[in-house]
Amino acid sequence: MKTSVVGIKHLIVLADESPDFGVRLDTALTMARKFDAHLTCIYAQELNPRCVSQIFLNHIPQSIRTEIAENMSAFRESTANEIRTLFEEKVASAQWETKSRWRKINGTPNFVASVVSRYADLIICGQNGTDRFPEFNTVDPGEVVAVSGRPVFVVPRDYKPKGYSAHVLFAWNGSREAGRAISDAMMILDTDTRVTIATVGSAGDLPESFGFDMASRLNSWGIETRQVDIPTNGDRDRGMALVRYARENGVDLIVMGAYSQSRLRQKVFGGATQSVLKHMAAPVFLSH
Repeated sequence: MKTSVVGIKHLIVLADESPDFGVRLDTALTMARKFDAHLTCIYAQELNPRCVSQIFLNHIPQSIRTEIAENMSAFRESTANEIRTLFEEKVASAQWETKSRWRKINGTPNFVASVVSRYADLIICGQNGTDRFPEFNTVDPGEVVAVSGRPVFVVPRDYKPKGYSAHVLFAWNGSREAGRAISDAMMILDTDTRVTIATVGSAGDLPESFGFDMASRLNSWGIETRQVDIPTNGDRDRGMALVRYARENGVDLIVMGAYSQSRLRQKVFGGATQSVLKHMAAPVFLSH
């Protein structure tokens, strides 16, 4: 097995009811085995699901309200047990029982994920869950990376795992967030990882570096690098330019700083982070 540059020792994978959770869990177990790391599966479940309106409940008899609450509680427990069973089956298949554990936590998924993430080296979650499956207790990876202070490894929908460290794309714009992402990503890279350092239509926009460059820093680790400037072709969406380049050049992982602009500005006007999370086909490693 290849030698990692730094390595990780505690992973958290975020569970939910969306169809792509199984692939996300496979990815987490592969990484746990590679780094001999502990794996905790967190399933955060809303105490008060939004599928029944409180206004509606206020207009029906108490006996019916009680019956609805009991049925919802039984359904939530059954769902949690199904996800836990899948987790335990995959852990047993990977022979990782002694270093894996399951935790079900009642609370808003984004809040729970952001808090527990601070106790791990890396968080593995699904792609833009809240946009697609709001009823499935999914987590918004952008929210988690912005609030938790920990790096997040986002697994795409319909992803077919094929390894993530052969060819890695570093999105570099000279920002604090991009520098943090590169440093954090060193935990999971291999010494023979091939890295492309990419600027997007901004090669001349980087601040004066006083003679420093990112390629030299990575070369000191023995990592092979090349530098490219990806043209936007008139498109102001730099995130889509990154995604297109990754698809066309066999990139296994995109590493980028999240929300160099404010989250509010990106939600209103769009931005690279939002665009990459929406259109990604390869995993994305985010830091903020």
